[in-house]
Amino acid sequence: MMNLSKRGFAALIGVILLTAPMGAVAASAAEPSLHIMSPKADEVIKGDAVTIEWMVEMGGTPGHVHVKIDDGRPMVAHANSKKLTGLKPGKHTVTVWVVDADHQPIGLEESVTFTIE
Repeated sequence: MMNLSKRGFAALIGVILLTAPMGAVAASAAEPSLHIMSPKADEVIKGDAVTIEWMVEMGGTPGHVHVKIDDGRPMVAHANSKKLTGLKPGKHTVTVWVVDADHQPIGLEESVTFTIE
């Protein structure tokens, strides 16, 4: 076993902190957030399908995402995207929100409106 003085121990801890991956530290301290990446607001999409893509940071909160199109039924999503097919021409609004393990909203929600041609 190594015998370190208080000064040596402090120096060792400093080296460990300086060489620790910053992403690991940032991920555990991050605030929960949600942002729909695609489609963009007012985007015009040709065809009857769209892939909804989002970025979510859970901030250590266990949970997942729910997605719905217009006034449709919510769908559970455990990935960062969901393909929706069979959409009729016209304006549509997709809503994505984060829920906890019991499917209760945690206050993160975002919507975007787009058009299918």
